Amino acid sequence: MNTVELLIDEHFELGESPVWDESNNRLLWADIPACTIHGIDLATRKRSLWRFDAPVGSFGITRRGNWIVSVGRDVVIFDPANGKSTRLARS
Repeated sequence: MNTVELLIDEHFELGESPVWDESNNRLLWADIPACTIHGIDLATRKRSLWRFDAPVGSFGITRRGNWIVSVGRDVVIFDPANGKSTRLARS
């Protein structure tokens, strides 16, 4: 029988876009109107938070471990290790 475990007892404005980060054993998700991406390491339960200047519509992980993120009208490559973004496109 499968069991369900509550990882976080917290409310978000609009928690969306869950992404599994296999390399870091963590679950990531966006809180779109809060302009944030959240993460939780499943082994340690350590939480991480990255803030952006506009709503985060969606994101994914690249082969190199950076993220491609839709931020407001921009699409950026984001390095979660140092917080730097490089714009790829603007709509």
